Amino acid sequence: MRRVLTLLMLSFFIQNIYSQVSSLPGFTKARNGIDFITLKKGPGGKLINGYYASIDYLLYTKDTVIYNSYSRGGPHITRYDSIDAREFSFNTLLQFMTIGDSTLFIISSDSIFKGKEMPWYMKNNSSVFYTVKLQSQQSKNEFETESKKQQDLMNILANKEINDLNQFIKENKISNQPEPSGIYYIEKKKGKGVQPVKGNTVWIFLKCSLISGKEIYRTCFNCKPLDYALGSGKFLKGVEEGLYMMHAGGKARLILPSALAYGAAGYQTVPSYSTLIIDIELVDVK
Repeated sequence: MRRVLTLLMLSFFIQNIYSQVSSLPGFTKARNGIDFITLKKGPGGKLINGYYASIDYLLYTKDTVIYNSYSRGGPHITRYDSIDAREFSFNTLLQFMTIGDSTLFIISSDSIFKGKEMPWYMKNNSSVFYTVKLQSQQSKNEFETESKKQQDLMNILANKEINDLNQFIKENKISNQPEPSGIYYIEKKKGKGVQPVKGNTVWIFLKCSLISGKEIYRTCFNCKPLDYALGSGKFLKGVEEGLYMMHAGGKARLILPSALAYGAAGYQTVPSYSTLIIDIELVDVK
């Protein structure tokens, strides 16, 4: 974890300098508008065509961290093909790395999304930053063997989630039937205010726990409620679905199967295939 934080701090430091000047000493300028610098040199060799690369990476702009594989349950696996490196993909970046390298890439958003619609969180002709750690590589046979083991484990966890949820429903004598999406909506207090719709801003208090009872997150109940724009996609879709069923002033418990939460990937302290229990109070709607 210390290495991750060090790399993140270093890459953000370089990013801040880069935003003020046109180029930096030590950076290599490659084709497709890519600038890169090796933050830490690894001991390994170059990737082999057709092998599978295991990488961890941070993807961010000047203002926003877009993706962090370190918090998503494991490395990203991609098949390396140097021919494909002509079009922008991870192969475009990996061709400049050797096993064990940590490298910062700075790329124009226009190069990444050439001929495609620009995401809402990106701006035209802005700098996009990738900090990539190339962990290892596997042959096709090694990859397929490992994938089979992982899939068997995922199947076990998926079945366990179903059994644990059924046991939770039974032990807590929950008579409510799930909604078509799979969410359980259990009203604790009927609200007398406005029922929110997409585009409204809601103010909420929220506590999130695993089905085991372990608390994952809560808003500060002694502080101001959390405000959130419905439909912005920044909350779990299961939480949004539950909020649409509430009225201002109401309280509810939502039971979210992993398909409506963090799924097979999990997130930080949330394991793969985890059902979440959300206790929520809808304070106000505007």
